[in-house]
Amino acid sequence: MAWVINATSRPLYPQERPGTLCIGVWVGPRPGLVVLLIIIIIIIIIIIIIIIIIIIIIIIMIIIIIIIIIIIIIIIIIIIIIIIIIIRVTQYKPNLSSEHEL
Repeated sequence: MAWVINATSRPLYPQERPGTLCIGVWVGPRPGLVVLLIIIIIIIIIIIIIIIIIIIIIIIMIIIIIIIIIIIIIIIIIIIIIIIIIIRVTQYKPNLSSEHEL
């Protein structure tokens, strides 16, 4: 007597699909869950983009503040140089008495 193996698969019930499970009702992938997952992923991507934009804005603001500080320091140095020049010029008094004696 030879054993015969049935190689055909059993027919699926109408609700039964690969990847589904019956626990009283048929449970499996649902389009609503996929849409929800896509919406959550899109929201996470939007949040990451907003965070990156905020970081870029903060970096630009820091660069602008540094440039303003450098400009203020340069202006202060120029003012100090002008004050030193004015003080030296006002302290310089040529000796005119020797010219008048001749």
